[in-house]
Amino acid sequence: MKRITALMLFFLLCIGGMGCQPTPEKEVIIQPNNAIENNAEAPLSSPGTVEAYVAPAQWQEQYEPYDFIVCNIDMDITLPDMQRYPVFVVQPRELDISAFSAFREHFAADATGVRLDEPTKEELMQELENVKKGHIQYDQQGNFYWEPYEGQEEEIARLNEAIAAAPQETFLPLAQMDFTWPNGYRFQLADGSKCRITGNASRISFVAHGGLVQSESWITRDGGYPGEPAGTKLENVKISQEAAIVQAEEALSALQIHNLGLADIEKARILIDYSFETDSEGWLLTYVRNDGGYDPIAFRNYGSSMLQFDENLFSAPFYSETLTIYIDETGIRQLLWNNPLEVAEERTDNAALLPFDDIQARILQAMKIGLAWMKENPQLAETGFTFTFHSMRLSSCIVPMADSPGQALLVPVWALEYGEDTFTAMGNSPSILCINALDGSFVNPHYALVAE
Repeated sequence: MKRITALMLFFLLCIGGMGCQPTPEKEVIIQPNNAIENNAEAPLSSPGTVEAYVAPAQWQEQYEPYDFIVCNIDMDITLPDMQRYPVFVVQPRELDISAFSAFREHFAADATGVRLDEPTKEELMQELENVKKGHIQYDQQGNFYWEPYEGQEEEIARLNEAIAAAPQETFLPLAQMDFTWPNGYRFQLADGSKCRITGNASRISFVAHGGLVQSESWITRDGGYPGEPAGTKLENVKISQEAAIVQAEEALSALQIHNLGLADIEKARILIDYSFETDSEGWLLTYVRNDGGYDPIAFRNYGSSMLQFDENLFSAPFYSETLTIYIDETGIRQLLWNNPLEVAEERTDNAALLPFDDIQARILQAMKIGLAWMKENPQLAETGFTFTFHSMRLSSCIVPMADSPGQALLVPVWALEYGEDTFTAMGNSPSILCINALDGSFVNPHYALVAE
């Protein structure tokens, strides 16, 4: 019981985050993002040299930053196939009607009709039935039930009014539509199916279904809808992973979307919102910024960091670029592109990475600093914790620029996946630690995710 209480406290503190962190006994320095100041140049390799970075294939070590904490380092080390290590200044790219036109030409080239993207009478009636159910609740045995909620009657009245006012769905010939941006449109395609393309300056989406895309990891962890058991697997995917990747890459090329790398692919499904029926099973692909050829990582897939650091951010949070594609045997059913970026400047085409021995020392320092908050809590200090670090990859990450809220740096980072063993066994998502490959400073990989 004592350990369970301590684990619950540990979990709550990780979720809540920490303020000022205590300084460990030995003075160590890991300043945030001090390799490249606002207008300073990144460290350069010797002019004209092109040298592959030297790192071992594995790192195995046991490190005990405190007497009640063990860090098991058992990592395969992944280096991308590159000899130069560029650093970029990036800024938001504003999507205009040309992006919409590219989506329309690719996904709705054979459209026979178009209308504005407004809910139909049928869709409003489906939403009404869902609202009438109420909010879902669970009893002590984990069984779900529906109960009324505050404002439910007002929501029902609003939907009834909208249903009464909604016109019948009518598609116009494309020549009669004055396409403007930002806006949203639904298209009737030649085969009788429908799709919609919507967006604004910072996002654009193509959707050819009426449900919700759920990844297998989501379904397995919690169940994807009320009453579905955790652990459910998707067993009816009718397209190979390789074929899905080929289709996705062809679409990105046709849409002229560049500098993105495939960071994750997993099975997924489309679940109809109100009936909880499966429309299809396929693959969900996640792309992230990949300028320079670094190993792409979808940082948003990782849970709350268990290592805590003081941070001194000089600018407003910066949105990260992500693009997800859902593909089944019929083709692409959904593409969401959020917060596109563009390169404003290549700060250097070949930054000098900190030697790996120095990186290892900085990582051990980071473990000691990042876990120092735990020894300040008596309940945690009386409980043993084991952290296992599973993998280490050279990737890139957005870091803030001093006094430049409209721009950010894209720098090489060492990304370490890790977890506390008890929580890993419970099925919790792993965490990730990022260390600036240029100077060994801590980098917050979630800095650019706060608004997603």
